[in-house]
Amino acid sequence: HSIPQHLPSFIALFEINHLPPSDSSLMGKIKLLFSLLFRLGNIIFSWGSMFDELKSAIQMNLFTWPVSALCINLQDEFPGWYRRALPPCEACGSIQSSNKAISSKSRCICTSNFPYVKSTDKWSLQNAIRYTINGFLDKSATKKNWSIMLDPNYSPL
Repeated sequence: HSIPQHLPSFIALFEINHLPPSDSSLMGKIKLLFSLLFRLGNIIFSWGSMFDELKSAIQMNLFTWPVSALCINLQDEFPGWYRRALPPCEACGSIQSSNKAISSKSRCICTSNFPYVKSTDKWSLQNAIRYTINGFLDKSATKKNWSIMLDPNYSPL
């Protein structure tokens, strides 16, 4: 089920290196937004450790950790979901999943549908997108130094 039951869902992106002064009213509104995002009853999805993703914001006291919202690391849930969701393997003809328990010998052992050998291996987000929807996630932009680009003297943002 990839469509949320309750719409709308949204994504917020914050450049931690360019926040307003801590005593400004704008910073107060940003902290309020974080408290609304991470309040009890909300569900926050991440790919990987939520703490690792939010470490900088936690250190800047934008909110307290742990948060009250339910945090779900989809990277941990993905391997089991993927194994259950696989269609029959075209390369070797084996049945990938079934409502009945099947022996491991009838499962696909080729690598055409599954890039990781162990079920405990962590999937990259790029491979999850590649193997589920045959898409490409370009992460080259995430490797750049964005804080330089957001200097008001050099950027129209």
